[in-house]
Amino acid sequence: MSKDIKQLNVLVIESVDNLRTVITSMLMQMGVQRVFQAKKTASAVSYLSSHQVDVIVCEIEPTRMEGFALLKQIQAESKWAHIPFVVVSSIVEQQAVKRAIQAGISQYIVKPFSYKIFQQRMIRALNKPFDGGQPLLQTTHDFTLEAVERPNPVEQLSILVVDDDPVIRQVIFDLLSPHYDVNLANSAIIALETCQTEAIPDLILLDIVMPEMDGMMMLQQLMQQPKTRHIKVIFLSGENDSSSVIKGFELGAVDYIRKPVAPNELLIRVNTHVENINAQKQANERVDAIYETIRAKAEYSDLLQNHLKNQLTLVSESAQAMFKSANQKNQVETISQIIEHGTERLKELVDVIVGLHDLDNQHCTVKPAVFELVELVENAISMNFVQLKKCNLEIKRLYEPDVMVLAEKTVSRTLVNILFQYAIFIAPRGSAITVKVNMGETHVHCEFNMVEMITDTECKVAFERPAMEQTTGQIKQGLLTAKRLADIQNISLQLNSDFDNGTQLIALFPLALNKS
Repeated sequence: MSKDIKQLNVLVIESVDNLRTVITSMLMQMGVQRVFQAKKTASAVSYLSSHQVDVIVCEIEPTRMEGFALLKQIQAESKWAHIPFVVVSSIVEQQAVKRAIQAGISQYIVKPFSYKIFQQRMIRALNKPFDGGQPLLQTTHDFTLEAVERPNPVEQLSILVVDDDPVIRQVIFDLLSPHYDVNLANSAIIALETCQTEAIPDLILLDIVMPEMDGMMMLQQLMQQPKTRHIKVIFLSGENDSSSVIKGFELGAVDYIRKPVAPNELLIRVNTHVENINAQKQANERVDAIYETIRAKAEYSDLLQNHLKNQLTLVSESAQAMFKSANQKNQVETISQIIEHGTERLKELVDVIVGLHDLDNQHCTVKPAVFELVELVENAISMNFVQLKKCNLEIKRLYEPDVMVLAEKTVSRTLVNILFQYAIFIAPRGSAITVKVNMGETHVHCEFNMVEMITDTECKVAFERPAMEQTTGQIKQGLLTAKRLADIQNISLQLNSDFDNGTQLIALFPLALNKS
């Protein structure tokens, strides 16, 4: 059941006291009101046994790998297996990240991280986890995926220069603005206000000696706020005082530049820290890339293990049936047609798999053609007649005649077949599947209607699940590959369900304006 973020109970497992406090502060900034803290996984198990926990945030480090053991223990307990498991780690090696994702985590956050990155990853874990679990957060909440992941119009790294001397500010602006997005503040108070807006800088050049509030006091306040403690700060000062330098580093500054500023030194030092900041940002992007690679492999595996295997099985079983029916001419002819259709289908599946691989590597593009959609629907019904017979399912056809679409025919044939197989999976034994094909103003509606109602959660997660997924001892049919095949052709897929109308699986194909 989905919850408001304020209702969530979050367990944070982190051995470093300071970072554990920071994560807790970030969660509370997001609106979470109850956060349990544990230094070791043993304490975490005790918390899980005695408290209601909705989300787990756990560290995994090269010298502290207990997090994997805890994840395995949680997954083995049916009462805990549903809990989203978010990993925070400084490990960015591909194999380690891949291992974590395949183990069933919900999200992976690379240290060090900003509040914005932490917020984005936590919302993903709650709304669209890696493991394809049920969304936990209410979609009406302010923290939706769309709200926290709006793309920034400016990709340049942002630098804030804080100095009460207008000449110094201008000199630094002139040096850095050709390379970075540079903003200026003439006081620490104004700078702090800027840092509390959405325009949080990546790097601050901060003068130590200023009226009202000096740089040391401003840095202390930055480090105390979850939203700003990640900002890199370089001190600027004309003071020749080593104690000030030491104090600045103790408070969290990453560098120190003396005034008057030497242009080359400023550019080199700033560029060094910019490279470090970009490396930290790219670390989390690499996690996304690894995850997408795993998803792509799952799609190919889906096609190979399920659809391709199904066709091979059909051809094999048909050959055996033909051998047994050698003296019955009518049956031999029927079986021969099945084998012929099956081998043609195998060729098409190979073409689709190669095409998906080429599209991933940007080696080819989809080439749409005009064809009649009913032909593909009838082909799917024919290819699945064995399963229809096993489930005692009736097919009701409601076709509008001569409806032409503009799409890639081979890819669309596989798409329609996967959709029809999902319809068979949903339809109760002994019921009917109503297949509709009709023409709209701009699209052709291909609809599979089943009397069985499914949950809202299933309507959402079905497109994230491979065609055949084994979960808690049960086989579940999914539409992950179907969505991919639809997306590359700009075909829209919808899955709706309610008590009155049952379940409707709809594909909206581009309408061909003419038949030529």
